[in-house]
Amino acid sequence: YSQAEMDRVAEEEGIEYQHVGNGAVYLYRDEKELELGLAKMQLLADHGQQVRRLSTDELVLLDPAFTAAAPRLTGAIHGVTDASGNSEEFTKQLAAVCRDRLGVKIDCSVTAQRLVTTHGRVTSLVTDQGDYRADTFVVALGIHSAALARTAGLYIPVYPAKGYSLTVDVADPKAAPTVGGVDEKTLVAWSRFGDTLRMSSTAEFAGYNRSFTGGDFDNIFALARELFPGAADWDRARLRSCMRPMTPDGPPIVGGSKKQANLYFNTGHGHMGWTMACGSSRAMADIIEGRTPPIDMSAFSVRPWRR
Repeated sequence: YSQAEMDRVAEEEGIEYQHVGNGAVYLYRDEKELELGLAKMQLLADHGQQVRRLSTDELVLLDPAFTAAAPRLTGAIHGVTDASGNSEEFTKQLAAVCRDRLGVKIDCSVTAQRLVTTHGRVTSLVTDQGDYRADTFVVALGIHSAALARTAGLYIPVYPAKGYSLTVDVADPKAAPTVGGVDEKTLVAWSRFGDTLRMSSTAEFAGYNRSFTGGDFDNIFALARELFPGAADWDRARLRSCMRPMTPDGPPIVGGSKKQANLYFNTGHGHMGWTMACGSSRAMADIIEGRTPPIDMSAFSVRPWRR
């Protein structure tokens, strides 16, 4: 649903975001783990995704960049209908469409401080640059959604999970993967963005601390040098940490609040934020306009919690 929405938006608005549509691969080093992986993937297959098992020879045929790693692998699962792309480019171009074609006003570098409520409705948003008034308010603040929600008397279960990623310029295009994927042993993921390669991993609970050290990337570098040894000068990789807004049960929170009639949430997507972005936004628009979304949204309803 979400991928279809993203494809539709990109096509209709002419958004170019280094889209790679030849699927994603999930690598395995153990036959038993591969069989378990196939069993888990059956859920996706039952809901329309195309999934197939690959031998190491078939993996190399799909993407020769895996030639060096093939002897250490048992096989892979190919998510044929998966895709990847540059989320930053997509977001920038979509923002430009909203501003230039639709007249949307986007204010950046504004800090939301609290919601003002009266008689079961939000009347304004207080920020460090003045108050914002509107008929409808949507909280989509990632890891900060819970803090703002509390100012309206709501306690939603969204908490940051810290991860790490590196981005490096590709030195040898033939040695760098063109198909995105995940190493299922280390849970390191990668995506190719034109002449750059991004790799990411880890989910740890460290509060709101965004700091990192070089050692936090050891597992990513180890896998990078193992799978794609000649792809890049790994010592020149650009490092960063990120905070993923997680919910305890997994699904994001997309829907309206019973406590404040005109307050809605679109948050808690974890590491799947961009993957779910267009689908959850389409559903959000339907909910606000009183339409029934194309999919059952009960699993994503607002789930307040109490301390």
